[in-house]
Amino acid sequence: MISASKVAKGLCNPKLALKHLHGIIQQRRMKRWCSFHDVKISTFLQEKNPGLWNETVDYSTSLEKSLYAQFEGVPTSDFHDDISGGGAAAFELLYFLTRFRSPKVAVETGVAAGWSSRAILDAMKKKWRR
Repeated sequence: MISASKVAKGLCNPKLALKHLHGIIQQRRMKRWCSFHDVKISTFLQEKNPGLWNETVDYSTSLEKSLYAQFEGVPTSDFHDDISGGGAAAFELLYFLTRFRSPKVAVETGVAAGWSSRAILDAMKKKWRR
């Protein structure tokens, strides 16, 4: 919705009104493009490498059971609706990408409960065992 002040500014400055209208049109186009090209990450990863995706699903199931048992009661968003951070992250994606790309070094710039760190390190460890 356009505010009254923006309408007033637009009436005084037609260039500003056109710029704002152009922005709204672009935003709608982007939303339409995204909804048309939307693909579930699991579908994308499975198509990229089916064997690695199956390994990732097995790993994720095991990690989730293990960490939920370990962290039950810890104040993270996985256990408390009123907390907005510190949850499990997208550890499936991180594990898959780490195994897929096989980096020698990984740099993480912050941690919460450590789920994503664990997934990255486990994937790197698995790569070096082979």
